Amino acid sequence: MNNKNEAALDELSLTYNSFLNIIFNTMILTEKDIDKIAELAHLKPTLDEKKRLLVDLNNILKYMEIIEEADIENIHEIQLGSSKPTPLRNDTVKLGLSQKDALLNASQSRDGLFAVPKFVKESDNRNN
Repeated sequence: MNNKNEAALDELSLTYNSFLNIIFNTMILTEKDIDKIAELAHLKPTLDEKKRLLVDLNNILKYMEIIEEADIENIHEIQLGSSKPTPLRNDTVKLGLSQKDALLNASQSRDGLFAVPKFVKESDNRNN
């Protein structure tokens, strides 16, 4: 593993630990926390969006505090569904589409394959 990957894992680990501290120590998120979360998520929220996120995320944390205080000692696990096994059908081999038929409605094809526009942007700092 190279230094960039190790640094990224360390940062994720610190972020995860900070997240756990927020939940269990009932910390309040700050604008700096919102900036860090946005950076990690590769988001660029506007100032108004940051303010809304700050309020919404702090409300979620407050709600989690309420849930955490709930007395669940005498509540038993609920088992949903049926105790009967799911009925399965027999596997049968069926003839599928030919390659020609599969590509019939394709907007573009090349060398017998679907051709799609490039959608992943290459970056200069790829890890080789």
